[in-house]
Amino acid sequence: MRGRTQPMKLIAGRPLRGPGRVASAARAAEVGCQHQMDKLFDCWKRNDFDDTQCSKLIHAYMRCLSQQSRVSRSTPLDMRSAMKEVDQPR
Repeated sequence: MRGRTQPMKLIAGRPLRGPGRVASAARAAEVGCQHQMDKLFDCWKRNDFDDTQCSKLIHAYMRCLSQQSRVSRSTPLDMRSAMKEVDQPR
């Protein structure tokens, strides 16, 4: 209706509150693989993108990705054991 002088009333359907949980553990695995990827890119840059010089880092990164995909398909109890296997930065 045009020319309405009173504002519409807001009817809350749900109470305002947070979800009651924190970010998932799978997000932590992404950070571990991010470190491996950074090291790999640095190696490629130093060696003019030569794969033979960076083969160990390539395998470490691929291993991290495979473990991460296994973690994302796991239950929370399986995630803890798989996270221990992922190479963490020192």
